[in-house]
Amino acid sequence: EQLKDMIYPANYVVCFSGRDNDSAMWGNYADHHKGVCLIYETDENNNMAIIKKNSTIHLKVKPVHYEGEMTERNFFETFGRLTFKEIESWLTGVDGVSSVLDTFSDEEEWRKRYWEVFDAKTYRKIKAWEHENEYRLSLYNMFSEYNEPVNRNLKYSPEHFKGLIFGMNISEYDKMRIMEKLLTRADELKEFKFYQAEYDDEKQSISTREKLFWRLDNDK
Repeated sequence: EQLKDMIYPANYVVCFSGRDNDSAMWGNYADHHKGVCLIYETDENNNMAIIKKNSTIHLKVKPVHYEGEMTERNFFETFGRLTFKEIESWLTGVDGVSSVLDTFSDEEEWRKRYWEVFDAKTYRKIKAWEHENEYRLSLYNMFSEYNEPVNRNLKYSPEHFKGLIFGMNISEYDKMRIMEKLLTRADELKEFKFYQAEYDDEKQSISTREKLFWRLDNDK
């Protein structure tokens, strides 16, 4: 574990999907269709604004790729957490300098490759998961500021939260509880829409229907 920590920083991800009609995902992730699907939208640059204490950071949402070759890394060529002075010290011994040190001669190219492999690790899964059409938002723990779970309890800016889809088997009681909670945030959630998941017999798949008369309006 310590060796891995020396190569790449820890990173934490939030997973989204580009699909809202996959029955297997509704069954696995939404309590057998008794839960809800939350709808988020990124900005024009595919970023999401994350509220971090008294500041806001913008993180890019990237698609997961379901193909490509496995990436192998040479430990001694991937000292990502060390300074170049420390790297040189590691690779210099009493009998001379390791040939691996040449890998770091072009610092710009080395850093580019370093982060390309890191992204491949973060945004790649085997093809068996392709049906999920997954997207991820990744938070790098470069300076150990997110070591404690409480520091990773961040919030999305409300502008990205655009609606929700009720599962086919959700109870009316749960719908009411969700609506009551959302009404307390009505001033922040603009143009918020509600949808109902239903089974389409003709297409033999799940479809969503907008609930046109449901609105977050405290005055009505």
